[in-house]
Amino acid sequence: MDRPLTTSSGDANLSRRNRIPWLLASILSGAIFLSVLALVAFETSYVDRIYPGVQLDGLVLGKLTPAHAEALLNERITYYRAARILLRYRDRTWQAGPQELGADLDLHSVVAAAYAVGRGGRPWEDLANQAMALLQGWNITQSATFDPEIATAYLKRIANEIDRPARDAELRIEGTGLVHRTGQIGLQLDLRAAREAIQDRAIRRSSEPVDLVVQETPPVLGDVTEARTQVERMLAAGLMLRFEDRSWTLAPSEIARMIVLSRQPTGDGLPSSAAQGQMKLVASIDETKLRPFVDTIARQIAREPQDARLTWDSKVSRLAVKQPSIDGHNLNVSETIQRLISQMTSSNRLVTLAVNVQKPTISSDNLDLLGIKELVAEATTYFAGSPAERILNIRVAASKFQDVLVPPGTVFVFGNFLGDVSPEEGYAEAYIIRSGRTELDYGGGVCQVSTTMFRAAFFGGFPIAERWPHAYRVQWYERGFGPGLDATVFTPQVDFRFKNDTDHWLLIQPYVNTQAGSLTYRIYGTKPNREVTWEGPFISNVTPPKPPVYQNDPKLPKGEVKQVDWAHQGADVTVRRIVKEGDKVLSTDTFLSHYKPWADVFLVGTKVETAKAGEG
Repeated sequence: MDRPLTTSSGDANLSRRNRIPWLLASILSGAIFLSVLALVAFETSYVDRIYPGVQLDGLVLGKLTPAHAEALLNERITYYRAARILLRYRDRTWQAGPQELGADLDLHSVVAAAYAVGRGGRPWEDLANQAMALLQGWNITQSATFDPEIATAYLKRIANEIDRPARDAELRIEGTGLVHRTGQIGLQLDLRAAREAIQDRAIRRSSEPVDLVVQETPPVLGDVTEARTQVERMLAAGLMLRFEDRSWTLAPSEIARMIVLSRQPTGDGLPSSAAQGQMKLVASIDETKLRPFVDTIARQIAREPQDARLTWDSKVSRLAVKQPSIDGHNLNVSETIQRLISQMTSSNRLVTLAVNVQKPTISSDNLDLLGIKELVAEATTYFAGSPAERILNIRVAASKFQDVLVPPGTVFVFGNFLGDVSPEEGYAEAYIIRSGRTELDYGGGVCQVSTTMFRAAFFGGFPIAERWPHAYRVQWYERGFGPGLDATVFTPQVDFRFKNDTDHWLLIQPYVNTQAGSLTYRIYGTKPNREVTWEGPFISNVTPPKPPVYQNDPKLPKGEVKQVDWAHQGADVTVRRIVKEGDKVLSTDTFLSHYKPWADVFLVGTKVETAKAGEG
């Protein structure tokens, strides 16, 4: 059976549930439509305007067209056109506008940046940026421009007023005056630092003053005050040098020529000065220029020490001063130079010379130390009958040994005191034996002196270091003793020497008695505790004299015959000396002499007298 068509409550509920989604979809679609419509309307309204919320440092640019925004910026931002930036260095200042310094604001770029907000090309990002600008605000970073070349050009004009080179101080001597110029610190404007400071002010639109950075370069030689003071002291006055009663002056003009101005590292220990090579000027004295002045003084005061001249005063039997000793002195050149240099910067202009005093070996002040207090030995030989020339030579030769002093422990050398035998020394020609011939020569008779000296040393017990007998027996030396105690000399080949073996000095004194025809030598000192004896002479191997010899002599008149030497036998002679101290024999010395036979010698004159004009 068919039922009637009816609608139940369940169907009604189902119908309502089916309408809700549709309703929601309709609402959502409407909302979207309205949003899109609103967005389109928003975008359409700002198609040629800056989106809301965009600003530049608090100045609202949103909703303005680019042209209006640029006009607003040009009106409101006057910094780049009207501001003045102060640049300063120490007490100097300069003022310039930002544009003069290369800074400006690019309005077109700023407006373009503001207009570009929300117009990046990506819809969703653009919408997000538009919303952010609207809700939170969007500040545009100003696009200030800075041209470093313009800034540099302006700064270089300032640099021309500031920059200067470093200049060393100068000090020079002209005559005895000084020319002085102070040093100068070099200055150089730091262009880079100044540009950076100006750029910073431009970006911030700040009128804060710019303190210019200037690099300072100190001069290598900055201060010469110390050297100037040194030189002024050196040239303040001359220097006086004094020694005993003599004086010398070193004038300022001379000092000026010796001064050297040189550079030296400051040595202050600071790393900065070491890195910059800082120097100082030092005044010094060129010793090579000062030395000739001092050397001249040295030559003037140089003096060798002079021993005292002593003699034996027979009246009081003691040593006496014949001529006082003199101290020697020589200048210590190096020390004197240093004293001069030291005094040159002192107000005391007096310099005491540095002199080394040399004491003589024999001083007048210490005679007792010599130990010359008594007669030690003496000997006498005889020359009576000698020709006048021979006697003269004996006197001259003996005088060479007047007051001779012999130090203890040394060897007396006859030839050292005899010196040159020549007419210049006062000798005359007398007969001598040379190469088997009797002939005239200077110095005949000198061996009388050496023989007498030998005998004094012999009798005094002194060690004989060198003694030579004559080749032939000589009558003058055998008087009173006999042969064997003669001593010939022919210096420097043949000499006589003896040693002073005592602990004291010896004084030798010759005495010539022309009336008695004798020569005596006395040796004074401290007599040693010894006894001298001798044996001999012992003569052996005697040979007869040679036949007479006749020698032509062109100095004698023709036909005249003159005997100048006398015949002697040849022989060997021995003399022995014994030196004892009490019973102790200290030494035994044997002196051997070999004499050749000698003939009578006659000179035969060959000189022919020339007849004078008109005679005959």
